Amino acid sequence: MARASRSQLMDNRVAAYYRHLDVSDVVRLWETGVNEKGKALTRFETAALIERWCELFGCLPPSDSAGQNAPTTRPSEAEPQFDDLDTMTRADVARRLRASISTVQRMESDGRLPKPLRTGPRARRHLVRDVNALIERLERERDMPNRADRQHRGRPY
Repeated sequence: MARASRSQLMDNRVAAYYRHLDVSDVVRLWETGVNEKGKALTRFETAALIERWCELFGCLPPSDSAGQNAPTTRPSEAEPQFDDLDTMTRADVARRLRASISTVQRMESDGRLPKPLRTGPRARRHLVRDVNALIERLERERDMPNRADRQHRGRPY
């Protein structure tokens, strides 16, 4: 008899973990996002619950439930709120633009984004109003019907 691989053993553990639950228990755990002891589901328990859901219903569980599958952000990932005269780091600007830091640096060097203020020997900060102006300009350019009307400061579109 061949030895079972580690992943096969793990798959068997996952499949067996919630096998004792009936339909109503599975739905309740999924909607609340807590285990039978009232604690938040671990990754293993979530995988086991999904496995049991698939066994019972023949499909994946809904992802729009009010329980643990609702989109969550960690406090460190939440987008901070800024006033126009506040300053932002390059990382903050990149997060706001949904771009990389190197893209922000490229936008600084080609003039699409004003150079950052130097607030210390190695610290650079962008004014929030400059970032907001860039976003507004990008939105206006996106809505322009003719690409020839757009200004890209020498960069090809």
